[in-house]
Amino acid sequence: MKQYYINIFYSEEDKGYIADIPDLKHCSAFGLTEEEALRVAIAS
Repeated sequence: MKQYYINIFYSEEDKGYIADIPDLKHCSAFGLTEEEALRVAIAS
């Protein structure tokens, strides 16, 4: 199984958290909490 780095940060513009996976082009997820953004990113 391949492992990926996930960068999670707060977006003031979106008023929520973004989980970005730099190694996967165009792969990011939004959540109201860090945990929600991570869950959505992993499910993608």
